[in-house]
Amino acid sequence: MPSRYRIMFSAALAMLALVCYAATRSDADGDRTAIHAVSVDANGDDTASIPDFDGDGTVGFSDFVKFAAKFGLGQSDDGFDARFDLNGDGEIGFADFVIFAQNFGKVADAGPGGSSGGGSATMDGFVVSFSVSDTALTAGQSFTLETTVHNLFVANIIPSTPSRLDFYRSTDGTIDETDAFLERILITNLKIAATQTVSHKWTAPPYSGIYYYGVCAYDGCSTGVRVAVEGREDGRPDLSVQPPSVSHDRLALGGKFTLRVAVKNMGSDPSDRTTIRPYRSDDPTIDTSDTQLGYRPLGIPRREAGEEWKFIWDLDVPFEAGTYYYGVCAHPPIPGETNTDNNCSVGVPVIAEAGERGSPDLIVLDLWLRDRSPSDIFVITAWIGNTGTGAAPANVRFYRSDDETIDATDTLLDTSTVEHFAVGVTRPKTSYYITAPTSPGTYYYGACVDPVADESDTDNNCSVAVPMNVGVPDLAVGLAWVSASAPLAGQTLTLTATVRNQGPDEAAGTTLRYYRSDDETIDATDTPIGTDAVSSLTGFDGPVSGPGSRLAGFGTSRQSISVDAPSSPGTYYYGACADAVPGEGNTDNNCSAGAYVRVVPFGEDPFNIELVFLSDFTDAHTDLFQQAARRWETIITDGLRDVDFSPNSYKLDETNVVDDMVDDLRVFIDASIDDSQGAAGTGGPLYLRDGNPVGLPALGRVSVRKSFLSTLQE
Repeated sequence: MPSRYRIMFSAALAMLALVCYAATRSDADGDRTAIHAVSVDANGDDTASIPDFDGDGTVGFSDFVKFAAKFGLGQSDDGFDARFDLNGDGEIGFADFVIFAQNFGKVADAGPGGSSGGGSATMDGFVVSFSVSDTALTAGQSFTLETTVHNLFVANIIPSTPSRLDFYRSTDGTIDETDAFLERILITNLKIAATQTVSHKWTAPPYSGIYYYGVCAYDGCSTGVRVAVEGREDGRPDLSVQPPSVSHDRLALGGKFTLRVAVKNMGSDPSDRTTIRPYRSDDPTIDTSDTQLGYRPLGIPRREAGEEWKFIWDLDVPFEAGTYYYGVCAHPPIPGETNTDNNCSVGVPVIAEAGERGSPDLIVLDLWLRDRSPSDIFVITAWIGNTGTGAAPANVRFYRSDDETIDATDTLLDTSTVEHFAVGVTRPKTSYYITAPTSPGTYYYGACVDPVADESDTDNNCSVAVPMNVGVPDLAVGLAWVSASAPLAGQTLTLTATVRNQGPDEAAGTTLRYYRSDDETIDATDTPIGTDAVSSLTGFDGPVSGPGSRLAGFGTSRQSISVDAPSSPGTYYYGACADAVPGEGNTDNNCSAGAYVRVVPFGEDPFNIELVFLSDFTDAHTDLFQQAARRWETIITDGLRDVDFSPNSYKLDETNVVDDMVDDLRVFIDASIDDSQGAAGTGGPLYLRDGNPVGLPALGRVSVRKSFLSTLQE
């Protein structure tokens, strides 16, 4: 299933979950007949700890896909992952879903914050332009810097990747990460060719001079915007870095310790803000030419005379035996400072010694490609873990292969290094600018982590190979769905599946074959139950970008068949496979996953979800919502008492009235949210039962944003 179809399916699943979750509540109030909808917001508040499973800085739909894949697993089940057990009770269940829903849309903590008037730079796939409200300021005056970010990415590259922007103040026109750090912002969910503007309120330095403001991203920095400050000429601040202390002065190779230090303004006047940075040296003298440690410097705010500011870092010693010296420097010097000789601390020694320690085991757990059929550049993310008993550095290499085995003999594309990989840690490493081959064919991509000393197992250092098709057809059968997931024995069902050509070239006509299976894997060995002819399908039609443009599309064919459920109650799976076409680059995705069907005997009442579409949805849209509804019917299995609305009808709006029998939950779905309203979607119950069982919904409603639907094409 292409990424944007997965996103839409996850959205439908999430929206319906907000309605369906209420059907499992046992503490609902019985005297209410209507409640407010629950909003799923696209821009939540910052939080220190959120379920951001994919590490992109936001709790979004890709995190929900990962969460849904683990839903229902307990500690004793294969595939259980404690990351998804959000309440720590040993089971990934509805309580965890509630915690996840409360965090949906939130952004991870982005860190500490605070040219001739303007400038711009192209960085990390974005154009960043900025301007200051005034270039002639008095000391301590407030001013505004306004930053606008424009997403350059085209449809098949990175439509809404997050980007980190760090702002600095310099004493010259060259901006880099050695300058005074001011603030960090994280740009997220910026759609193709879209823009986002952010305003920053800052204060000019307390002393006269010429200053430059600029911004840095992953792959570069802008030039500085010149600002002249008039005011005090004779400032007397003096930042002094006090002698540091360490939690351990003798450690095993790669061991962790804590470095603490205090910075005090020893002068007679206030100091302006600057940054402080930890360093490692081979001698007791610490200066800015030594090895800087840590991901980025920490900000020192304005300090009054005599005020002190304390800092702490968690650091690790190298994996090579020896004596190392650790210290910190306040850098760059603050304006007006009378003495800069005390801006760096002395070095405190820490001994790294060889000895008995655990054995690391580095492993590539997963590999993810942003686009399986690109025409230009694309993104690869490898998930690296350490499942051993000792820490180690990790050097990750990305490869392209001509076969399904990834190893160090393949074509090296990019590298990424992690200095310290602790036991039990999993983290993503991403290469953003991999160039696609120009010759037609099927290629395989993967990643390997270099073996390290004393590693217990090096057979798992390379990932599986992920295929990519260039200049060839690639048929894929998406998730099949059935009209009822819990039918009575012998009841007639509708089985629907969609075939898509994900390759760049046209696919010849083929046959779609339907099967019934005893397990989730659908293939040609299962029981055949029918066929459909599929006409030729156009290929991926290339990147399309620009304001108001559509996403690139795929040729699709949606097919359905009517079948009778087996006469014997039990669990079955239904799916479909497309016959391979000439020149097809990848046939591993020609079969759908199995759609779960639980055939129940007469007299049993399963849980049913009926969907009513109020807006003009395409078949592809309705398919995804139906798949989500059928998924929830497999989780909530017991039927509820039918509700008869004929005596007292429920008026949804001027044209939609419920005046019949509802079994068990009817959900109305529309696309009524404007882009200006901010929410990606809302959902919640409309009518709660007032009899036994008390307080459970019979009617619900889901609304999605109009522009969100436009990202999905037939």
